[in-house]
Amino acid sequence: MYKILQEVSAGSGGEELAAFFEGEGNGGSGGLPPPEDELAQGREELGMPPRSLNPDDKQTFAILKADGKEYWGINGRKPIAIQVNAISRDHAEIDALNQLFLDRQASGIRGGNAILLVDRPPCPACGTNGGIRSGVRAAWLDELKVIFGPGLDSGGNLIPGGEITILP
Repeated sequence: MYKILQEVSAGSGGEELAAFFEGEGNGGSGGLPPPEDELAQGREELGMPPRSLNPDDKQTFAILKADGKEYWGINGRKPIAIQVNAISRDHAEIDALNQLFLDRQASGIRGGNAILLVDRPPCPACGTNGGIRSGVRAAWLDELKVIFGPGLDSGGNLIPGGEITILP
């Protein structure tokens, strides 16, 4: 069992989380290493607690892979240079995309695809309401594949892990 699973209790959707992290339905990541390994290691290196299904734990971590680099994003208030909605601006996905934007602004790189690993599903502000798409546009990406772990919605219902592709 992965380190990231140690904090999951049987009553919190643990079976579904374990199935995702053991490779059953991990978003069809196309030959990539399991995202949970990288995310768990990054969380540990940053001193973050292990991944939880609790949507209120305020501990999201993201790894953006673009231009041969990794950009690590964590949630929390920080200055960002890209225009996004007020809720998304403090989220891990936008933190990582903002770092890419700043690098690309300095280097002049445009276009290309990227992969974003996130340890929980995008919230409505980042997904449905376009926060991540705003970051994709700002960073001049042609396509972003978001691979995310499972989580719970505000009603306590399991949202399975998966992947989505976001175009500018």
